[in-house]
Amino acid sequence: MSFRGKKHTEETKRKISLKKKGNNHGFKKRNELWNNPDSISTRFKKGQSVSPETQFKKGRKSWLKGKSHLVIKGDKNPSWKGGITSLNKAIRSSFKYRQWRSDVFMRDNFICQRCDARGNYLHSHHIKSISEIIEEYELKSIEDALNCEELWNINNGKTLCIDCHSETISYKGKNNKRHLIIKSYE
Repeated sequence: MSFRGKKHTEETKRKISLKKKGNNHGFKKRNELWNNPDSISTRFKKGQSVSPETQFKKGRKSWLKGKSHLVIKGDKNPSWKGGITSLNKAIRSSFKYRQWRSDVFMRDNFICQRCDARGNYLHSHHIKSISEIIEEYELKSIEDALNCEELWNINNGKTLCIDCHSETISYKGKNNKRHLIIKSYE
């Protein structure tokens, strides 16, 4: 309920006035500090030297500079899962994947192969998905994946815009999810 457009009664005004008396929220203290010249100089120490204990030491190297923060790295991190990184993620973050992606874009002249769009955000799409290749060749490590020829064959890739890529069967693991659902009903 809004009080807009209404006026306080004289009784209410008196109660508010009594309530606010003595409640200055520290305003008086701040005013006294500013009006008293001695308190300002001690408070800000303008023009005075500071004791060596409290003074910031220039040129002093930080205790953490050049050191790695060991508390959050490796097995000391609470999210540590035994040093496993998904092979699919390791492949996608490798230099060879970036090179493959660039080669596919260059071959397709940066044009979506489904709708012929140019200048959109483009994705490189594996026709035979990475997870299918990993399963077929039983790849266990990133070294095995880097040596697998089918994974890096540019004929297994095509350039698609975001919209066309999202319509593919294997976009963001849709094919894997569908495969799991079918298996669970059998």
